[in-house]
Amino acid sequence: WGKNGNGGLGQNDTVQRSSPTQVSGTTWQTLGGMSDSAYGGRHAIKSDNTLWAWGRNYRNALGLNDNTSYSSPMQIPGEWSSVTLDVASHATKTNGTLWSWGYGNVSGAQGQNDNTGRNSPKQVGTDTDWSHVAKSGRIVQGIKTDGSLYVAGPSSGGRLGLNQGPGSNRSSPIQLPGSWSKAFSCSDYCAGLKTDGTYWGWASNSNGSLGQNDRTNQSSPVQIPGTWSKAYTGQSATVAIKTNGELWMWGVNTQGQLGQNSRSPSFGG
Repeated sequence: WGKNGNGGLGQNDTVQRSSPTQVSGTTWQTLGGMSDSAYGGRHAIKSDNTLWAWGRNYRNALGLNDNTSYSSPMQIPGEWSSVTLDVASHATKTNGTLWSWGYGNVSGAQGQNDNTGRNSPKQVGTDTDWSHVAKSGRIVQGIKTDGSLYVAGPSSGGRLGLNQGPGSNRSSPIQLPGSWSKAFSCSDYCAGLKTDGTYWGWASNSNGSLGQNDRTNQSSPVQIPGTWSKAYTGQSATVAIKTNGELWMWGVNTQGQLGQNSRSPSFGG
């Protein structure tokens, strides 16, 4: 439901809808990515490991080897296990390989050791032990089967978490220390869950996105107290669930997105 100007609802039309309408098929397994309104694309994986894309195909975002927008799902060849969608899109196949595409390859965001945009998936390196790709933004975040986290892309704002400043961009994946189960990346900050349930954040903290009770930016991961089971990052805001079932939110709150009956930001702590 919602806006549908570029066919992002997958209904074979561009009609806006104010109530839920089913996307054709009954074997959908993973909603792998929804880009923001500037891009308007969608990716999803079915239970047979087929990958499908639809919506606005702004600058090759869909990976369909063209720049055509589609109002109904179109298949991307191969067998896939995870996918994300943004200016640089990333996905893993069932054989453990990592792939990327899109126009957003400035500073190596696709992990291809170059700055070339692509309109269809290309394999990143030759490794076959990738478990899944994390939510991407302008960087790559891929996790391997041993829990190691690898990042690539621009280092501005400390996005890579490698304690390096601007000019230390990485165009191919480099390991971020620790054992990780999930990772998240937004336009200005990054975060991840380690396998021990600890939650860590890094990069921009101008809106309190890192949950440190301050606005100090961090170029390497800093821990947010507690043990956590799930977390989701949005535009300068985070929602996370602790292992005891408590729901926590912090960061920007200009539209009341923190659910606190106010519009005051929360810096954590």
